[in-house]
Amino acid sequence: MIESITSAIIVLAISLLIWALLDLAYSLYKNPDTKTRWAYVIIFVPIGGPLYYFRVVKKAQLEGKEFNSSFDKAQI
Repeated sequence: MIESITSAIIVLAISLLIWALLDLAYSLYKNPDTKTRWAYVIIFVPIGGPLYYFRVVKKAQLEGKEFNSSFDKAQI
């Protein structure tokens, strides 16, 4: 029983890590250092890092802060 719970937690942690890193890779931020900082948080804080990332990014998307979800070719 304990082994199956532990396995489920490990699978959950790895899934959240991969999901958060993929989301981060495809996200556009105004400041490139922000992406690096988020990568460190996601990688080095298991389970809590990805959950915190999704919470803060969703809030930033709704408020229009720091996160730039639109891609303008004129910026290149």
